[in-house]
Amino acid sequence: ATTQAVDWLRQQFDLPFVGVVPAIKPAALYCAGEKMALLATPATVKGHYIQKLVSDYAGQSQVQLVGSSELVMLAEQKVWADADVKAEVALVIKDSGLNEFAPKAIILGCTHFPFLAQEIRSAFTEAPKLFDTADAIARRVQHLSAGITCLYKEKSQDCFIATQELTEQQKLRVTQMGFGQQSCWPDLYQD
Repeated sequence: ATTQAVDWLRQQFDLPFVGVVPAIKPAALYCAGEKMALLATPATVKGHYIQKLVSDYAGQSQVQLVGSSELVMLAEQKVWADADVKAEVALVIKDSGLNEFAPKAIILGCTHFPFLAQEIRSAFTEAPKLFDTADAIARRVQHLSAGITCLYKEKSQDCFIATQELTEQQKLRVTQMGFGQQSCWPDLYQD
């Protein structure tokens, strides 16, 4: 969503927005002209922002862009239902052609995909290096929040939105994460 909305948000609001942008630049530096791949949502890989990042930073590499809604759903099954999704992830990787492409690195271009890092690695005979931006995002948030002392002790007004009904266990986890409201919008996530 960052690649499609962050510029607009920054224009509309006088607030810092920390964007989640795929780690194309560090992956390209690591690959040094060798093959690399980006795993992200279909909307992300089709976006102009990604095309520009690839052009600007990975022009010397052969880059395969893979958009997968199925990996998003598998990550949610793993996190929310403790499901074993290893076989399903391996099938998605195989069907995408990444096994044959054999990239030196894979960029995890969706916030869901680090939850599948082990499954993605194990889908390859020779595991590629995985890149995600979690550490960089954490450092940026820490930098921006330095000096902010207010901590909310009241129930949050933030709303957790899911694309399917939550089980009672999932609702409890969402509440424990500090969300004050929960809502299900089954048609929200579409390609």
